[in-house]
Amino acid sequence: MPAVKRRRHESVVDVGRWLEKVVRGYFNYHAVPGNLRRLNGFRLELTRAWRQSLLRRSQKHRLPWRRFKRLVNAFIPYVRLAHPYPTERFRVKT
Repeated sequence: MPAVKRRRHESVVDVGRWLEKVVRGYFNYHAVPGNLRRLNGFRLELTRAWRQSLLRRSQKHRLPWRRFKRLVNAFIPYVRLAHPYPTERFRVKT
């Protein structure tokens, strides 16, 4: 995640808001049936990259997962289905 690396020195809240927008847009486009497991993996790798960039901000490597999990839950959205199956999407209701 080079973009997370570039934003390493910005405030945590600013990076969190930026990540929320980026991830929400990515999920809105790619959240189709059959792809949700892959998107969960993307979310996990994104959180690992963000935590790693936060740990590199100082010489103190103290950011417990419990504390970081609160940041992740506050800013990075969960994966949910955005586009249903075509049979449900194109069903005519009259």
